[in-house]
Amino acid sequence: MDRNGNGTLDIYEDARKPVSDRVEDLLSQMTIEEKIHLPKGSGLASGTGSGKSGEGIPGAAGTIAPTPRLGIPSVYLSDGPAGLRIQPTRKDDPATYYCTAFPIGTVLASTWNTGLVEQVGEAMGNEALEYGLDVILGPGVNIQRNPLCGRNFEYYS
Repeated sequence: MDRNGNGTLDIYEDARKPVSDRVEDLLSQMTIEEKIHLPKGSGLASGTGSGKSGEGIPGAAGTIAPTPRLGIPSVYLSDGPAGLRIQPTRKDDPATYYCTAFPIGTVLASTWNTGLVEQVGEAMGNEALEYGLDVILGPGVNIQRNPLCGRNFEYYS
């Protein structure tokens, strides 16, 4: 797919090429400023999840800014150890975006029902796609060595 609209299929755009070649090609075409925005992201402090594109998902955990010149869209992130966490409404949009609240990882893991855990993961993924999210920041897997860790409830252990 010609993402940057230059009329040719650059190496980074060609899914048949090895990932290492695609990454090398993409990075060689990016400016220093574009590279700086990749790990920096945007929207975390404000909680709006609004990137440079002007579009946003209220309540998103953050956004990775787009690189329009190369055809790279914004990437929207959502917290998600027990379901997606975004605001249910968006400016100038009459639709609502309510998310399902699922049991936390510790509870799901204690069932020993891998089929159930798979269904929850699939449902969370479907909601993310329907609501325009790209990355779910959860669940986590960890060996709970310290009972005082504030994130133990999120982990499959």
